[in-house]
Amino acid sequence: MSLLEEIQSYELTHQCQSPFAKTRLLVRVPIAVIEQLNPTHKYLDLFNSTHYDPSDTDDYVYLQLFPNYDTENDRLGEKGFRNTFSQSVFAVTTTRRGFKATILDQRRLILDILRRLIDISETSAYNKYVPIKVIDFCSPEVGATYSIRYGAIAIDNYPSITGDGFLSQSWEFSFKEAQLRIN
Repeated sequence: MSLLEEIQSYELTHQCQSPFAKTRLLVRVPIAVIEQLNPTHKYLDLFNSTHYDPSDTDDYVYLQLFPNYDTENDRLGEKGFRNTFSQSVFAVTTTRRGFKATILDQRRLILDILRRLIDISETSAYNKYVPIKVIDFCSPEVGATYSIRYGAIAIDNYPSITGDGFLSQSWEFSFKEAQLRIN
């Protein structure tokens, strides 16, 4: 049975539950990365095989996280009236959406997968960044159940690793969306 089939079978027989938080955050991961980092197919509860848009294929699944979540939006410029030579104009600003997620689940596999995704996105093509896809249930756009975001992930602090495949403490990563929004 392939990894994708095992994940789908697990999803059919188990409810999505986590003791860590209520709202989930999904990060798209190639199945090949998971098979490389998790050859024994452990921890199937970490993955979600749902397709959220036409770009999702059976070559990808989502890493399912239940983080403590804080938005961190960067406003570029100042909003408001500007004086010109003969009149006042109203200037809009742009905002780059982002968040900081604290991962309470101390399984090392989560950290390893995100580190590999960061490496892949930064080295996919010469002098070009390939954004990471995130399905954001924590802070979706107004009127939506979730938002699909593309951007960069940075791991803020690396916890020490225990000998049994777990981390010594919770850890954080930041996400910045590639798209600018008018504010």
